[in-house]
Amino acid sequence: MDRIFKRFGSSDHYGVQSAQLKDSGNYSCEVKTFTTNVSKRSKMLPLQIKELFSQPEIKLIQHPAVEGDHVTLTCDTSLSPLRPRTELQFAFHKDGQNIQRFGSSDQYGIQSAQLKDSGNYCCEVKTFTTNVSKRSKLLPLQIKELFSQPEIKLIQHPAVEGDHVTLTCDTSLSPLRPRTELQFAFHKDGQNIQRFGSSDHYGSSPLS
Repeated sequence: MDRIFKRFGSSDHYGVQSAQLKDSGNYSCEVKTFTTNVSKRSKMLPLQIKELFSQPEIKLIQHPAVEGDHVTLTCDTSLSPLRPRTELQFAFHKDGQNIQRFGSSDQYGIQSAQLKDSGNYCCEVKTFTTNVSKRSKLLPLQIKELFSQPEIKLIQHPAVEGDHVTLTCDTSLSPLRPRTELQFAFHKDGQNIQRFGSSDHYGSSPLS
């Protein structure tokens, strides 16, 4: 069924301010007079609006991502060769919240990823001069643990006066980063008693 986009008037022009893909279709025009019933319609003109840039895709450069990694997300899109000088702007979102405003960079970086950086990310692309804006699909990003929550253990229990007491700090390193060197420290009543070092043991003098 034909849809009327512009009713009869004195102008022989019809303009679309900022064409969108949805404006593609078959167009015709019609002419009539005021005083007679003479009316004529043109043949159909197929109008196909071309994409200015492709649907963006958000990608994780390094996968999987582990705590402490430098994580970089990139927003990929292809600009139409019909408008090669168009300047594109990029923005990034996490769980529906904007995390990087529109700018010329198509990348978003997390300097040292934490578990809290896990979430659903997407990017958005727009132009300066038109209302063309497109958003990527969601990319689920799960930051993996570098090592498990440490557990402090007493090797000999219970401890009695005169015993040599040894505490150990147990944790499991991620198989994704097996060469990571861990450092251990120990605290007593909130005070540091052994500074960070390679040993996961703390040994006290015999209790007295």
